[in-house]
Amino acid sequence: KSHWIGTEYADDVELAKKRIFRIYDVFLGYDEWYDFDEWLETVFYPRFVEDGKKDVRLTPGEIFRELGKELYNRGDRGILATAYKKKIDIYCPAFMDSGYGIVLNVANRLTLKEKYNAYISVDQTREYDNLLKDMMKYENRSVIVVGGGTPKNFTFQTSMSLPTTKDGQDICGFKYAVQITTDSPQWGGLSGATLDEAVSWGKIKDGSQRTIVYSDATLALPLIVTYVLAKKNKKDEKEKVSTREGKRIKLVVHAR
Repeated sequence: KSHWIGTEYADDVELAKKRIFRIYDVFLGYDEWYDFDEWLETVFYPRFVEDGKKDVRLTPGEIFRELGKELYNRGDRGILATAYKKKIDIYCPAFMDSGYGIVLNVANRLTLKEKYNAYISVDQTREYDNLLKDMMKYENRSVIVVGGGTPKNFTFQTSMSLPTTKDGQDICGFKYAVQITTDSPQWGGLSGATLDEAVSWGKIKDGSQRTIVYSDATLALPLIVTYVLAKKNKKDEKEKVSTREGKRIKLVVHAR
C-alpha cells in the first residue's frame, strides 16, 4: 500500500474528490485501500469458515497470526510476518476500531452470509485471558508503551486482574516501564497519565524503574532501538574476541 508525503494544508474536499485519504501530512490512495479491504472480505476471512463452520469465534491474536503467516509466505518482513516467524503473540484490544474490524463487519453481512451462511465474531474476553496467562508466567515484567490509549490500559490493567501472589511472590505490577508520548497528564487522558500515577493503581510496582520520554515516537523509538542493538553488538563482539583469544592460547599451549 502506497503512502506519500503531502501537506496538512491540503484542501480536504479536493482530496476526497480525488479519492485520497489524509493522515495529517501523509496521503494514501483510496483504490489501494479498497483493494486490500476487498481481499480481506472475499479471500482472507472466508478461510476461517471454509471447513463448514457456521459460527466462528476468534481472538484478534488468532486473526493476526493467520495474516502474519500469509504475509511471511509472501516474503514480507513487517511486524505481523516477523511475529509469526518468531512465534510472538500479538494482542489487539480495539480490533473493531480498525480497518480489520470494519471489513469483518462487512464480510459478515455480505460474503460470509451470502456464500457460506457463516458468521465470525471477535472474542475479546478470551484475548484478555490469553494475555493474563502470559503475564502470570513471569514475576518481573517489563512494558514499553509507544503512544498510549487503549493498548496502554489493556496491558496495564492486567496487574489489577492478576492474583496478588504466586508461590508467595508478589506478581502484581510491572517492574520496568518506559513510555514514549507527546501527551501530557493535566488533561486526564490515559495516554498522558504518568507512570507514577500508575503506581497508585498497582499497575506498576512501587520501587520500579520507570521513565517517560516526551517525544515524537518516530524520533525516540529508532534512537532507543539503535542504542539497544549497538550495545548488544558490542557485547557480542567482546564475546567473540574472548573466544578467539581463548582458542589462540590453547593452540599455543598445544604447540609447545
